[in-house]
Parts: sequence; C-alpha cells; structure tokens
Amino acid sequence: MPLLEEWRRWLAGVGEDPDREGLVDTPRRLRSMLEDMVLPPSSLPDDPLATTFAVAGYDDWVCLDRIPFGSLCEHHLLPFFGHISLAYWPAAGRVVGLSKLVRLAEQLSRRLTLQERLTVQLAEAIFSGLRPRAAAVRVEAEHQCMGLRGVRIPNLRTTTFHRIGDAPRWPFP
Repeated sequence: MPLLEEWRRWLAGVGEDPDREGLVDTPRRLRSMLEDMVLPPSSLPDDPLATTFAVAGYDDWVCLDRIPFGSLCEHHLLPFFGHISLAYWPAAGRVVGLSKLVRLAEQLSRRLTLQERLTVQLAEAIFSGLRPRAAAVRVEAEHQCMGLRGVRIPNLRTTTFHRIGDAPRWPFP
C-alpha cells in the first residue's frame, strides 16, 4: 500500500524508527482512524428527512440545540468539534422525526469539510428536504488546526450561522 509506505517514510523523516514496537502499526492505525472518522458521500440516504408527521396548529420554530459532533478539517486533516444547533419552521402542518435531524448532522459532519460549508450544507439539506417556512443552523466548534499548530491557541471557539427562508425572528439565543 503506497500510502502506508508514505507514512512510514514520514515517521523516519521526523527522526522516528517506523520499525520500533510502538510505531510498527501506526500507519495502519492512522488509515483505520481516518476511515472511521470520514463517511463516504454515498453514505447519506437519498431522502434522510423523509419521515414526517402531521401536527395541527403548530406555527413556530422546532429547534434541536447543541448536538455534539466531530469532523476533520479538509485543509489539515485535524479535528474540529463542538455543537450543532438545527432549527426549522414547519410548513403545511408537517414535522420531521427528530432523530432524522441528528442523523443528518452526524452524516454531514463526518466528511472532510470546513465549518462554514458544513453550516450551509445542513441548512440547505433541511430546507430542501422538509420544505419548511425557514431553516437555520448554528455551528460552534473548536479547531485543532488552531490549537495544535499555527497560532497554537487552544480552546478558541468559532461560531457560524446560516438561515434560509422567511421567519420573523432568529431561533437561537
């Protein structure tokens, strides 16, 4: 496997012995870790928000707040993690099964991506999948590419927002 050999060469290049006991299986473990953290785009069902229910008389936001998530930055392959808040204003008296929103967040966040892209993708998926009056997403995350490299300031949080549609107020504090 060329990639495993490349990682062995990288270990040697930083002065490590890729044949020592603690590192012999590191290239394989790294590949396995990345495969576990990143879902292929084909893993998202064609219609992840298909299960809806009638609810008469409800005319306001439905919010799921602070869904934990982890993702990988496409620039550095380092994790970013935090919480996703999803909201939609139902139309036509239909609401979605709440677990479907959590699954959508899980599936879209387990990609090589950027936080800003993830925020927009989630809002667009909710808006196109449910056809609500409005959809809104807030993503708050800590990026290891800032904490472990570059500026090396840990615990900084980045917050991104995206809203689509027509609603009289913002759903999140």
